[in-house]
Amino acid sequence: MDKHIRINAHTPAVGALNFSYLLDAPAGKHGHTIVKDGSLYFEDGKRARFVGFNIPGSGIMPKKETAEAYAERLASIGCNVVRLHAEDNLRADRSSIIDYSEEGKGRKLHKENLDKLHYFVSELKKRGIYVQVDLHCYRTFTNIGDMENTPPKRQVKAMSIFNQKLIDLQKEYATQYLTTVNPYTGFALKDDPAVMCIQITNENSAFFVNVAELADPDRAPFELERKLRFNAFLLKKYGTREALAKAWTRNGECALLPYEDPEEGTVEPIEYGDYTQPYRDHRAYWVGLESPARYADYMEYGMELNKHYYKEMIDHVRSLDVKAPINGCNLLHGIADIYSSTRGIDVAENNAYYNHPMGGNAERMGVRFCWNENVKTDPRRTTYSVFEIRDNHHLQQLAGASLKDIPYIVSEWNEYGGMPFHSTAYLMQAAYACLQNWDGLMLYCFTHSDDHTKLRDDYIDHVYNVFNDPSLIGQFGAMAQIFLNNDVQEAKKVIDMCYTDEDMKMLPENYKLPYGFLPFVSKTRTVFVGDKYEEKGSKADLVVNGGFASNGDYSAAKKALIYARSPYADALQHEYVGSSFLDANRGENPEALLNIGTISETRAVIDLDKINGIERTTDHTGFSRFADAAMKKWGIWDENVGLVETNCFVSDTGEIKFNFGKGQFTIDTPKAKVFSGYSYGQPVKLGPVTANIKNEKMTFSLIPRDGKDLEESGHMVITATGNTGNDANKWAGDISLGFFGKLYCDDPEGTLEVDAKEVYALDVYGNRLYALEKDAEGRFVMGTGKAAALGFEIIR
Repeated sequence: MDKHIRINAHTPAVGALNFSYLLDAPAGKHGHTIVKDGSLYFEDGKRARFVGFNIPGSGIMPKKETAEAYAERLASIGCNVVRLHAEDNLRADRSSIIDYSEEGKGRKLHKENLDKLHYFVSELKKRGIYVQVDLHCYRTFTNIGDMENTPPKRQVKAMSIFNQKLIDLQKEYATQYLTTVNPYTGFALKDDPAVMCIQITNENSAFFVNVAELADPDRAPFELERKLRFNAFLLKKYGTREALAKAWTRNGECALLPYEDPEEGTVEPIEYGDYTQPYRDHRAYWVGLESPARYADYMEYGMELNKHYYKEMIDHVRSLDVKAPINGCNLLHGIADIYSSTRGIDVAENNAYYNHPMGGNAERMGVRFCWNENVKTDPRRTTYSVFEIRDNHHLQQLAGASLKDIPYIVSEWNEYGGMPFHSTAYLMQAAYACLQNWDGLMLYCFTHSDDHTKLRDDYIDHVYNVFNDPSLIGQFGAMAQIFLNNDVQEAKKVIDMCYTDEDMKMLPENYKLPYGFLPFVSKTRTVFVGDKYEEKGSKADLVVNGGFASNGDYSAAKKALIYARSPYADALQHEYVGSSFLDANRGENPEALLNIGTISETRAVIDLDKINGIERTTDHTGFSRFADAAMKKWGIWDENVGLVETNCFVSDTGEIKFNFGKGQFTIDTPKAKVFSGYSYGQPVKLGPVTANIKNEKMTFSLIPRDGKDLEESGHMVITATGNTGNDANKWAGDISLGFFGKLYCDDPEGTLEVDAKEVYALDVYGNRLYALEKDAEGRFVMGTGKAAALGFEIIR
């Protein structure tokens, strides 16, 4: 039954829902965060993992009483990290640590706001909450007479990567921000062990922009600079127009347009992507602006820009003697972008959203043209026109930027409350992050507000403020405990996802095809191989090539899955090899496998015509069937893991099961039992507890509160959430029109079968609402109280 609920941003959790024990205050007590063996650790040898929230803008410069309230609330629910985000934004309320006034002119720090941020950091640190420090996010660069061209009066992407003056201003700002001593902690951010990571730039690349930026006329001089730089690159590489024209010619057709000449600076660059590296099919029309040849050379050029920017910025930040690991950027989608944005970093980061609201505005929830229920969505099937960067499952989006031997943090992610049933996402993310052995999860975002007294507790009024989303807050403590305590095993098997230099100059539209299956079963890690794979460091159980160009030497792999979309060995399509690359990799005595390809003792190869058939559709189940059959034939996976039914994935540990065909997700480990989805009236077994759920769908997570395995635990808690949101949000088909009504959640109904002395219904803060009574069969009855329960405390 739907019942109204109130959730605020300041009341600490208590009792069985207080997860502050997960924190080890003060932050930094174990020393600085360091990188060791491809993961994050503290200096004293303790493994470092982080789970928490982004807080952007004015939210990280709160009033002092609000700083204390936020810190206490966050610590109580198990949050041990806050990303200090968008601190440089020019906002109407002047909530920036850059002073954009006539006095500061956008070049000095805002003393009052910096003091507020410093106080907030000190309050977080006291309670064991670490911080990530962002440098360039949404800064408006100002011209005080020292710039040839005045930048747009808004955030700028891409041009802040290649324009030297803007790079110099970023270095100047980094010096001011990182070296100013916090009077409340006695440390500058560069020295504070509570700082677990420093990020150079937010969602930025030479390859993409927010396309809305391009309409600003003030951007035109910087776009001309981009074009001239591209022409200079081409001239340096080819020397003359004639040589360039020859390189861009295939089968008598030249991609260079008649008016284009690099010596005159008239060769057009490709169009930017919209928050992602743009795609380019090798079969695209050869002549003109969409040519694969133009794309290949622009990828090479863009990678140079990215690598130069990150080297200069990282070298500068390191010259300040910072102690924390450094990240470059946190939006990595596209192989060239992933490669060039991660050179010289200590930590890789990435963002992913499921059901992200596209268009509209925050107060109207945005316009989203294909809302999908997470627990029933097949990761192998596109839910957008392509595997769009903010669509389909988080894991499918994120896995490609998880690099071998480099720690990995998900610095922004969420499933916002457009779909009433979205609680699956949080426990699913924690489970798969453990399977992949990732290092951090930071949800976007707790709140934007600098004053907790002004926040509504009975209504979600902003799509990005999630402090009162019952689905998220109701499951956050369980998610934190599972991830921070590593209650789900790391995968048993490792798969190297490999990309050659030629692959990096291409990007098929559905390049994430393998990620809709493989990382749901085993650990995947991206490896850039040049032109030859070499087995260095920890060994892989399987090697999968990128599948773009027909090139690469994978002879060193003990087992390999090989395929290729293009019959050419190079991105410029000069070297046609047909199927010879695939045939050379088939191994001895290959046998047909599923009418998709062949398998031998060490190699599985997908036929060229078959991969093109799979890749050009929005249904990639053929790849999963082939990969699964190969892994099982080789004995890498047993029959009970991988693709166990037509529409069900099981991790190679056996602990995670995702049956999207039935709409069910489960975790089964000694210290965590989770069911999320549709029960169809059947009992849900959670270790020592059986839940008979009357609600159509529900997320139940059972965890111990005494540190013991669940079978031995005498004190357990169930976190329980079903449909949640505002009860009168308006829709028109698939388009959400706005927030209306009051905050509600679906109160769990049914019974709990458990050998227990007492069971209590809990509110969202952990207060006991009422003791559950038993029915005639001795089962504890849920859903009998006036107030909605978001959990149950079990005392055995």
